[in-house]
Amino acid sequence: MVAIAFQLTNESTETPDIDVAHIYLQGVGVEPKKWRVYGLGTHASTFYPDFVSSSSSTSSYYNTLFDERLRQELQEIQENLHIKNEEIQQKNEEMQKQIEEMKKREEERLKRQDEMQHKILQTDQIMCKLA
Repeated sequence: MVAIAFQLTNESTETPDIDVAHIYLQGVGVEPKKWRVYGLGTHASTFYPDFVSSSSSTSSYYNTLFDERLRQELQEIQENLHIKNEEIQQKNEEMQKQIEEMKKREEERLKRQDEMQHKILQTDQIMCKLA
């Protein structure tokens, strides 16, 4: 990258103005946890003071972003939980209705069975009298 920048500026009559520290920082990157530049260590502020001096405010900024994202995820989880809870309640109510209908049908079936047994007994009694 430096060679390309030097070639482009070498064609003109002016001396090249290259910020080597900036190129290095772009090429190598920054360690996000400690905000240290690989290879420069604690001397990064010497070469690139604007970038390193903002590390504490940047760290605070990222903590705030992290907290906000965490709150959003928590809110999404709570909303999903609420939706699932409502679905479960609705299914519960449907099942309760089905149980009540089944109980009602069973009671009707038992009632008809009793009526049939009563009729059979009456028929047997009539047949016994006739015989």
